[in-house]
Amino acid sequence: MADASSQIVSEVDVVVLGGGISGVSMAYHLKTKCPDKTFAVLEGRGEIGGTWSLFQYPGIRSDSDMHTFGFGWKPWNKTSVISPGADIMAYLKEAVVEHELDQYIHMGKHVATAAFDSTTNKWTLTTRDGMQYVCRWLHMATGYYRYDEGYTPEWDGVEQFKGEIVHPSTSA
Repeated sequence: MADASSQIVSEVDVVVLGGGISGVSMAYHLKTKCPDKTFAVLEGRGEIGGTWSLFQYPGIRSDSDMHTFGFGWKPWNKTSVISPGADIMAYLKEAVVEHELDQYIHMGKHVATAAFDSTTNKWTLTTRDGMQYVCRWLHMATGYYRYDEGYTPEWDGVEQFKGEIVHPSTSA
């Protein structure tokens, strides 16, 4: 049941959660392989790219070759195959524009709840801003990082450390 403060924005066949490399790839495949299906990509942040948008510390790069890590449908054309994060981010943005995927991507749509209704066989997703998206299939492409608060392990004696502690999710 919809909350009185929520508004149904869209009812589609598929919602993809996450606009990183996996979400962009899923959008491409839905558009090209399932043209009869409607879909939306919900990205919690203000930009596509996931890891490559968030982490911009000096030296960030892929740990896999881009011919393997990149899209089969968009060949990697740079000479460096273990590539800097900025090049990967540019590649993702280029893929979205070239294949007109931006029309399906909704930025700033962090999903707060996902509820499945077994009577209608549909998911209702409610975002933090109160918008609702209803779908038949839900595809998770969120990765494994908690972007709003990166994991910091506990270390004995860290409070006595006098140097600067740097975390990739908070450094710019």
